[in-house]
Amino acid sequence: MREDLIAIGIPADRIYRDYAGFRTLDSVIRANQVFNLTQFTLISQQYQNERAIFIAQKRNIQAIAFNVHGKILTTDYSNRIREILARLLAVLEVLLLNTQPQILGESIMFGETPPT
Repeated sequence: MREDLIAIGIPADRIYRDYAGFRTLDSVIRANQVFNLTQFTLISQQYQNERAIFIAQKRNIQAIAFNVHGKILTTDYSNRIREILARLLAVLEVLLLNTQPQILGESIMFGETPPT
């Protein structure tokens, strides 16, 4: 992803990678708590963005989503089952378990903390 962004003209010193965003819940919460973003745009496929926006709304995080082209293959039952389970897990973790990211880490300030 980083190389693709650089290829379209995004300066490398403006790209911050989240090495501990292991899953959607981690990435959404870390964007707010580690990267100190009060508003942000999620860019992913529609099915993942739907989960991410659900997580953000339930955690009072202001986020919007931009859906890239590509949908979950409806003919691939393993993908469909995985997404059903991922949505169920998101609901359980957000509404019942109050799950936190695996790793939070130190605060990163855009423009001050150098990107890695």
